[in-house]
Amino acid sequence: MGLHVPGRFDKVVDIRTCHLQAEPTNAIRNHLRELGLTMGLTFYDHRTNEGFLRNLIIRNSTLGELMVILSVQYDQPESAVLLDSLEGHLPEITSLMYVVMPRRTKPCTTRTSVAGTAGTTSREALEDLQFKIGPKSFFQTNSHQALRLYQLARDFAD
Repeated sequence: MGLHVPGRFDKVVDIRTCHLQAEPTNAIRNHLRELGLTMGLTFYDHRTNEGFLRNLIIRNSTLGELMVILSVQYDQPESAVLLDSLEGHLPEITSLMYVVMPRRTKPCTTRTSVAGTAGTTSREALEDLQFKIGPKSFFQTNSHQALRLYQLARDFAD
C-alpha cells in the first residue's frame, strides 16, 4: 500500500502522503494499509507469487466521481470486510469493488470483478464527450491529460 521504488516492482516505499493525486486518495490507501495490518493480511510478493493484497487503483473523475478497485490474490471473506470498512469510512466513493488475480499477471489483464455495495462504473467527461468507465476499461488515468490528448488528436485530424 505504497509506491514502487523507481525501476523495481519487488520493492515498495511505505508513504503516508502522495502529492500526485488529490484527496481522498491518501486517506483510502492509508486506511486500507492499516486495516490490512490490523487484520494480519499478507501483502503480495511478485517474486514468490504469494500474499493476499496485490494492488490498489484509485480513479478521480472530473465529474467528481471516485472509483476504487482493490486487487487481491485470491477470493476470501476479508475482501468484503475491507470494502465495507472503506465505504463506511469514506462515503464519497461512488464506485467500489475488488478483483481477484490468482495468476502472475499484470493488473490490467485478466481479472474477475466483484462489486461492493457502491456502483461498478464511473463517469468521465472530455468536453462534450461522456465516458462510462469500468474496472477493465482502458482510459487515461490523468483526465486532464486525456483531454489535452483528445484536443491534439482532434486538431491534427482537422
